[in-house]
Amino acid sequence: LLAKALYQSNDLRQLSVVSHEAPWFMNFGAKDNNLGTIGNIEKILPELQGIKANFELADSLLRQNKQNFLAFPIKIYWRLFDSGIRQQKEELEAIIQKLELMLDLGGYSSAVHYLLVFQDDAFLTPDGGIVWGYADAVVERGQLKRWEIVPAYKITTPASIYPADWPKELNFVPFPSWYPDWSAKARLLQNYFKEQYLANQLAYVSQNYFSGVVALNTSVLGDLLPATSSEDWISWQHCVALQQNNCPQKDDLVNFLSDLPQKIVQFKPSRAEDWQTSIKQRLERGDIRIYLNNVTLQYLVKERGWTGGIKKWTNDYLWIGDTNLSPDKTTDWQINKQLHYKIEDSGKIIIAEAELLYANLGAQEYQSMVEAIVPMGIDIMEADGVDIKKLILYNWRQYSVLRVPITVPAGEIKKVMLRYQLPEFLREKLSKLGYRLAVIKQPGRKINNLKVDLSFANKIQLYNPTGFSVARNEDKRIVWITDLKNDKIFDVWFRETN
Repeated sequence: LLAKALYQSNDLRQLSVVSHEAPWFMNFGAKDNNLGTIGNIEKILPELQGIKANFELADSLLRQNKQNFLAFPIKIYWRLFDSGIRQQKEELEAIIQKLELMLDLGGYSSAVHYLLVFQDDAFLTPDGGIVWGYADAVVERGQLKRWEIVPAYKITTPASIYPADWPKELNFVPFPSWYPDWSAKARLLQNYFKEQYLANQLAYVSQNYFSGVVALNTSVLGDLLPATSSEDWISWQHCVALQQNNCPQKDDLVNFLSDLPQKIVQFKPSRAEDWQTSIKQRLERGDIRIYLNNVTLQYLVKERGWTGGIKKWTNDYLWIGDTNLSPDKTTDWQINKQLHYKIEDSGKIIIAEAELLYANLGAQEYQSMVEAIVPMGIDIMEADGVDIKKLILYNWRQYSVLRVPITVPAGEIKKVMLRYQLPEFLREKLSKLGYRLAVIKQPGRKINNLKVDLSFANKIQLYNPTGFSVARNEDKRIVWITDLKNDKIFDVWFRETN
């Protein structure tokens, strides 16, 4: 799936030899390993490498020839030709590198070993949801050679992996992630599985090192399965969300996932394009998160925002997430959430206000540990809807983190407001470079209503994005109304002042 998404997102479709073929992940169970996109890439790579060698030879010959004795018009054309050769060589090198990485992903160079982690987004944690199952998978030459499901309740979680400040009421969460950083959690998971194998010789854990760890929110499976299986899966999810008593047992779900590859193979090629689009959207929304031990490939994945980690950001930043403290009472599917972010720039200081509205549609109360990740160096000015005595502020990496528990009674709406002063360095950046804001989505959480309301001391000249509801009420104020189905970036530039 990752290979296909890379293929889609890098304009490799221009290679006609692969553009009209079925996606490589449709080849599970096929007798001919060279069918499909990846098989064709394997065939054409030697030809591309030969073309690259010719470019290198041409470039070398051009450099060896002295241009000083050429007439003026010929010298210009010579240099243009030389520049064009080098540019084509560099572009071809980039394409070959990506194609080779795609082959590595599909296990064409050697077998690849993945650990898949299923997270239930009906019960949120900062990195996407409670872990309730794993799949130990090995892929070789596009063929799924191993697929074994491991229920989370069969894994003993060592107390040592819980941080000192981890709430005791959250000890039911297998492999907790107290920060929304999937890469860090993925390394923890794969290392622990290796230790389990070496210590206990567990049958379901391969001795080979993992090539990578991939997290999937359970709602993603509804997109992957054929219509009948998808309906079964969605019915189970709604059954859990509505707290019904006749939901399938854990072992039934294990059996369901054990047959997942066979169910996926039932997909008709005519639906493959819709499937690929869905996977790409899920990757962009953080509902599928990837960690790969191949540093080069991990860099490519991270560039596209598919790693689920905290972004390195030196401007205004807002990530707000929930950890469900009452999964036995209310699921996160029963909670509607709205986010309103507002700043007021006086010319000397910038005041930020993050307001959340929780609507509990369940029959019992909802308890959550709310965490907000913001620029380092903020000063809290006011908090509403929370117990200020339980509000914790600490620094982590290049950010400050606010953490506070909340309770939303059944059938009620609760407003939580955090008001704070942004650090001085942001005011200095704003006056010189403009203003940038990143609002980051919690994996597994979809917010249908996001409002960003920005007021500045200077007059606004340009802003971005412009593709959804935006209003400039005054020369110094701008308001966006959108959703938070994926990460959003907002930019504002100001008119020069005398």
